[in-house]
Amino acid sequence: MPVPGYACRVVDETGREVPRGTSGPDRHQGPDRLQVLAEARAAGRVREIRGWNVTGDVYIHDDDGYFWYQCRSDDMIVTGGYKIPGPEVEHVLDEHPAVAESAVVATPDATRGFVPKAFVVLRPGFTATDELVKELQDHVKKVLAPYKYPRQITFVPVLPHTETGKLRRVELRQQEAGHAARP
Repeated sequence: MPVPGYACRVVDETGREVPRGTSGPDRHQGPDRLQVLAEARAAGRVREIRGWNVTGDVYIHDDDGYFWYQCRSDDMIVTGGYKIPGPEVEHVLDEHPAVAESAVVATPDATRGFVPKAFVVLRPGFTATDELVKELQDHVKKVLAPYKYPRQITFVPVLPHTETGKLRRVELRQQEAGHAARP
């Protein structure tokens, strides 16, 4: 819920408020807007559009007035007109007993524009096989809407992290963009 004195909205790409239950970028404003905006702009994290702060976070605003964080806007995968928060798929993959850690990013696709691709680190005792790929995909389909499953899964020994332990999806996105640019 918004803190008293603050206004929050979830909007589409044009800045229009979206129906409740639909994901979109957040817009917010409040009494300390100028100070927060100045500090955030200096760090390159927030911009302002018509008096509203734009953070780059994606939320869903539900019918009860709660705002539910989905992901950073650059972690949102748009495939065939559907929006898929990469971290949502990661949480489901990470629940599987074979998965130690995962990261899900967009990878180019000739038909859909982009599709979800998972990078998966396996727990000891598990082996990367085609059968395990299908099992992980089926696991996601059982928990989430079927269109959200990763169309591709690559098993990796480690995932890139910052010094503080935050997953660096940007490196994986850049890697995928580089693959698409190659002849």
